[in-house]
Amino acid sequence: MSMEATLVFPFVMVFVLMTVFLCIIVFQSGMTNYVAYQSSNLVAYNYDNSNKTYAGEIKNTSQYTGNEAGDGLYWRIGEGAGDLFDSLGIGGFGGGSGGISQSKKAVVTNNYAGPISIEIADGGGNILIYKKIRVTTESGLYMPDMFKNLLGVSNVTGESTSIITESTEMVRTYNFAKFLMSFTPLEDAGSITEAVEQWVGG
Repeated sequence: MSMEATLVFPFVMVFVLMTVFLCIIVFQSGMTNYVAYQSSNLVAYNYDNSNKTYAGEIKNTSQYTGNEAGDGLYWRIGEGAGDLFDSLGIGGFGGGSGGISQSKKAVVTNNYAGPISIEIADGGGNILIYKKIRVTTESGLYMPDMFKNLLGVSNVTGESTSIITESTEMVRTYNFAKFLMSFTPLEDAGSITEAVEQWVGG
């Protein structure tokens, strides 16, 4: 029995350890994906107003979008136009985002500062209509190097993309513009006044 235990015990021990480390990999992979998902949602939700806290709150009503101390009502249109010119290689028009600003990234670092590294970047989308936030995360594995080499894995990564939550006014203006553009040419509506009346009546 002693001989059998001596031969079998190392294999059982290795199997138990490998199972434990596999659970660690699954857990850490889930955490990196969770942080990526939450981070992209946070930045997307807070993007429409630079005065929002990481919890999505605006403490002073004067800082609401469109108010004196707040962002311009349609500042995202200007940003989109600037990004469009930048993508065409035409600089100097202003309004472009130049990437995600540090104030927008702060909503994540204030909430998820920790051992998981977070990278926040533009996620593409239609420049003038909507914008996406892409977040990638990475975390090292908490296990001995011997097992990391044995498994061939040294870190885990996560990724998530979220669409920016636009202001109500921005969405309403876009939908109204799309409604007017449905008349090609605009004379199909009879007149611009009739088009507006149809919009309001609908």
